[in-house]
Amino acid sequence: MRLDGKRVVVIGGSSGIGLETARLALSLGASVTIAGRSRDRLSRAAATLKNVADRLRTVVADMADGQSIQSLFSGESQVDHVFVPAGELRPESADLLTGDFAGMRSILEVRLFGVAHVVRHTKPLMKNGSIA
Repeated sequence: MRLDGKRVVVIGGSSGIGLETARLALSLGASVTIAGRSRDRLSRAAATLKNVADRLRTVVADMADGQSIQSLFSGESQVDHVFVPAGELRPESADLLTGDFAGMRSILEVRLFGVAHVVRHTKPLMKNGSIA
């Protein structure tokens, strides 16, 4: 399978599964945007993805901020695939009986509302057959 000519956006692409997904998509010929909250981590991630600078874009974006996600996609004319491994799930925050409500809200902001923002802003950019 090749991804030549395809646009892939990986939110949470500066490390871990997101970075490896970006690396794989690039190796298959895609143009990739990696987004994350830290400019420094994005710069380090981009440095590890050598020889693909012409097909790699980095954008500082926060899943918990709808305006940030809108800005991420404002520069795109087409998106073929979106991958969102972004977001922390801290067990101590997820405990309904003893967890910190601010921590639970933070999880919901990213895992529920963040994904809703991504879907809202990418759907108009996706052609038939694309996967979000």
